[in-house]
Amino acid sequence: MASDAAARPHLRYLDGLRGVAILAVLLVHSGQLIAGLSQPVRDFTFYGVRGVQLFFIVSGLTLTINYAGRPFHAANFAARRFFRIAPMFYLGIVLYLLLSRLTAMQLPTDRATAGDVAATILFVHGWLPSAINTVVPGGWSIAAEAMFYVMFPLLLVASRRPRLMAGMLAGSYVLAVVANVALKRALGDAPGGIEFARQFWLVHAPAFIGGCWLGTLAPQGALARKIAPFVLAISVIALIIDSQLRAYSIVLVPIALLTALVWSAGVIRPRALEGRILPLIGEISFSLYVLQFAVLGALHPLAAGMEARIGANPALVAIYLAALLLAGAGSWLTWQLIEKPVVRATRRVGLGRPMRAPSHARQPNEFDQGNEA
Repeated sequence: MASDAAARPHLRYLDGLRGVAILAVLLVHSGQLIAGLSQPVRDFTFYGVRGVQLFFIVSGLTLTINYAGRPFHAANFAARRFFRIAPMFYLGIVLYLLLSRLTAMQLPTDRATAGDVAATILFVHGWLPSAINTVVPGGWSIAAEAMFYVMFPLLLVASRRPRLMAGMLAGSYVLAVVANVALKRALGDAPGGIEFARQFWLVHAPAFIGGCWLGTLAPQGALARKIAPFVLAISVIALIIDSQLRAYSIVLVPIALLTALVWSAGVIRPRALEGRILPLIGEISFSLYVLQFAVLGALHPLAAGMEARIGANPALVAIYLAALLLAGAGSWLTWQLIEKPVVRATRRVGLGRPMRAPSHARQPNEFDQGNEA
């Protein structure tokens, strides 16, 4: 009998989307090192921050297609999620604490307290303005992802009732606005208050829930295949336009556009997303997310001189490519030496094995193919 793993082959385009997401995130952080960028270019590089929301959408989609129609065991799920992200994240904690103490790099870790470190280890730093983005740079997204894992069992139950799932998705947009406005009013005058209001996990929940909703859609038919190219094109164009409206755009707009983009990409399966380069980058994307800040910190002293010699835009390209090469090499090593061995070990002890679908489970649709989230 074929295994469930064989019944749900790897969806390569999801790795490709992760590759796009991390390349976008690296762009925004590279752009922060170049002072002389024109405003349109600076706005475009800043828009790379939307790669985080793309990660959230792909995460929700991946988890839903892997667990829908299967028995769900909360302890198994929690252990699998913990061992998927904790080893590399904990390495990041140690790395940035050491860099903060032993080097002259300018890192948010310099102001981390013992309480901030403890909260980060426990994945609750997303609830504390002082810790949300302090110990590991960019750690706010890991805090949000941890909260999404907590709410996933409820979303999995809702996924069996399409109307309920759609209602939860719509409600998440309303709740995101309420949470953002309330936090800005409560913390707006406090140090880091506005940043905390932007990064709080409820503000980004529509992305994860939107991914879960995509995982519940019925098999795509002829109509979907006809309209998907138009949806993809419109989404890309709208995202480019939104990147130039930095003073007016809110995060919920790109979340909706990215959700549409992911849906259309799942129907079309663009070759670029299923080739060699983007899926490979996607596989190492978590390591790359953690390590990029250390590499960019090392490149920071070179950026100003490079910009003076060759200009702002060429310097951006050079810094970006250097960061991608160096962080990518380190990420490939940590993927091979840390992430993959831990995933294999959890499977050997029964924490990562695909669940066997009950006989009454629905037939898999074109999204029902397993990826390691």
